[in-house]
Amino acid sequence: MPPEVNWDMIVTIQVLEEVMQVFMKIIIWIVKLTPFALVSLIAAAVGAQTDVGEVFQQIGYLVAAVCVGLLLQYLLVYSSIYAIALRKNPFKYHKHLIPAWMLAFASSSSAVTIPVSIDCAVSSGEVPLGVARFVIPLGATSKFVSLFAQINPFRIHTR
Repeated sequence: MPPEVNWDMIVTIQVLEEVMQVFMKIIIWIVKLTPFALVSLIAAAVGAQTDVGEVFQQIGYLVAAVCVGLLLQYLLVYSSIYAIALRKNPFKYHKHLIPAWMLAFASSSSAVTIPVSIDCAVSSGEVPLGVARFVIPLGATSKFVSLFAQINPFRIHTR
């Protein structure tokens, strides 16, 4: 960025910063209300069943299977890729990401976890703020782009 430009005086940047702050407030409210919504949905589904004991047993199996799968993915995939690529202990870095992982698990939404993920990545000291602000939203929303590409693939014609 050119040093002679006074970036604080550009109205477009000020407006975009304000819009970003508004969206961040909305996302924070969504994060705070998500547990109540999930408990309400689960309570409605459990209340509609006749055999509540069987329902809780099946929910227990589901929770156990998800936890085992997530643990294996973390240990075998994420940790090994990090250790092989960077030659560092992955657990020192991953301990900074626990709040983002817990929120992602609780909300099942990658878009909701963007602000917390950025904070966690930057607080680790391994990721610069500019990189985190670009890569994390891109990665969180890229699954929507790939879904669209699968539904409506583009044909690239070359000569």
